[in-house]
Amino acid sequence: MLFHPTAENVELRASAGGSVAITANSTTVGPGFHVFVSELAMDLGEAFRVEWDWGNADSLDETGYLPLRNHGAMESEMRAWLRGLARVIRDRLAANAMAGAGDGSINMPVVSDGFDHGQLLTTPMGPRDGTWLARVADDPAVGGDIWPWRTAGLGAQYQIGWAVARMWTDVRWRPPATDEERGLISAVLDHLEEAHRIDPTEPAPVDEWAELAKYLDRQVPPGLSDIDRSLNVRIGYRRFPTRFVLPAAWWVTAPGSFARSLKETGATQLWDGDHAVHVTAYSYGAPAHPPEDPSEVLATVSNRWGTTEILSEQELGLGRVAQLIQNPDDAGIRHLQGAAATAGSLAILTVTYPSTTEPEWATSTWRSLRRTSPPHEGPPSRTEHRSPGQ
Repeated sequence: MLFHPTAENVELRASAGGSVAITANSTTVGPGFHVFVSELAMDLGEAFRVEWDWGNADSLDETGYLPLRNHGAMESEMRAWLRGLARVIRDRLAANAMAGAGDGSINMPVVSDGFDHGQLLTTPMGPRDGTWLARVADDPAVGGDIWPWRTAGLGAQYQIGWAVARMWTDVRWRPPATDEERGLISAVLDHLEEAHRIDPTEPAPVDEWAELAKYLDRQVPPGLSDIDRSLNVRIGYRRFPTRFVLPAAWWVTAPGSFARSLKETGATQLWDGDHAVHVTAYSYGAPAHPPEDPSEVLATVSNRWGTTEILSEQELGLGRVAQLIQNPDDAGIRHLQGAAATAGSLAILTVTYPSTTEPEWATSTWRSLRRTSPPHEGPPSRTEHRSPGQ
């Protein structure tokens, strides 16, 4: 069960012996979500005559909210978790300072697109820098703004948090190109409008609201109060170059505005207008003993392209070849065919772009093809409620 776009699934399990268990992680969403899931568990117990077994060592609420609905204990534990995580990230960065640390994340999915926003951390509610991290390591109360669902209930704060989280991570900042994109923008606007209906004084992302409303010819209420702009950046990770996750642990960097679709063949298509990137991943060699050197498979690929000029690169166990077709087709579209390989895995890439675009855009897209994943923080804490067997 998924109750929020930034949440992990809430697991409901029933055993043959008559016991029931609900497991949820609330640290990715916030205190409001913790209260929501806890109250849902209590309501389900009452409706189906389930008695939660708080004496069972496997049944616990790590925040202390249940069974007595202790809001203070829950909020204190959530802040302690955030402070502990901030200190772990701070210490890791200090240990790796000489080697150079890459960007990290808090409360983002383990497998998710990456965004080149230039800050230290990616969170569901916008990027954060090293100054923010240091402050939270000392005083976690200042870091609660990374949670989209901070207060209990489905009030204005919940509605705004839902919309802002989707604005940051999922919205493409251009007119929608697919029904899915149109549906997402419509849902974001619905939540913003519901927040205003509940509490017209609740701060809202005024400029971004107006930007999305224009795409669907909808209106923005007058007299809105704007949100805190201390981040000094417009909402939307997909305004930045984006590292799109591909099958088989590959990823490629393209404009964040690109739409994405998965073909029946398993290929991934990224596109925006006349610019497109098409990637298919393959496995080669015996699974237990994949070849160590990808050069042979890349040579096979490039030989199939014939005698045209071939670009070739090698770096740290990853090889690439590409064929840049300079002459545009009848529609004025140029093509770059490329490939990259590591031990046991091959990615075939095709970049199409109008002749008005410099070829360097295509070659830089090809060079961005990687089979390494951005780092993410360790697994967060979990909450589990169990009932005894009947």
